[in-house]
Amino acid sequence: VDAPSADSDNGDAEEESQPRQNGHAQQPNGNGGPKHWLRVSLQETDNPEEDAYMVREVFKLLLSYPGNDPVLLEVRTGATTVRLEASMKAQGCPALYERLEDILGAGMVREHTIG
Repeated sequence: VDAPSADSDNGDAEEESQPRQNGHAQQPNGNGGPKHWLRVSLQETDNPEEDAYMVREVFKLLLSYPGNDPVLLEVRTGATTVRLEASMKAQGCPALYERLEDILGAGMVREHTIG
């Protein structure tokens, strides 16, 4: 895995790291501690009320795990994916990933390690 260059802090963390699914081993960054960001994907359905409920549940769950890991939300609508950089952070951990996947389905939560 290639580490990002020091001048690559352009906000496009997806190109700077390799995603890993649940059960993540923490890797230290240059500051001696782990640095992660979370990508949470939501699939739009034909039921707008259920979609809105799911988004609320995801936000409540993320807020119940306060931490320093930035969260990127992806909303998949047919063939289009819209990426929303949430202004929230969470503590990425196996318990959070499991609970999110209970709501969203398997493979809809990814952790990216930077560093």
